[in-house]
Amino acid sequence: MACTAAGGDEDDPRYEESGEPLHQTRSEVVYGTDDREDVYAHPNATLKARAQQSTVALMRPLIINATDPNNVTFASSPLGVVHNLCT
Repeated sequence: MACTAAGGDEDDPRYEESGEPLHQTRSEVVYGTDDREDVYAHPNATLKARAQQSTVALMRPLIINATDPNNVTFASSPLGVVHNLCT
């Protein structure tokens, strides 16, 4: 994913009266040869299936309890509970 500056916000002091941004920065996400492949195009069926069934979670190491490698747990509440979301 790449992020760049979005359209101007009239109430944002970083924008001139014309609504044009005063500064905008862009940087490359991939350096060198971009040899990434989409999951659906990968030739190895096992890796393809594993990737399609995977999810990424970024967590602070302090909340990970890996004392039993067969039952790793996390000392945290579900996102729905933290933000009082409906089921």
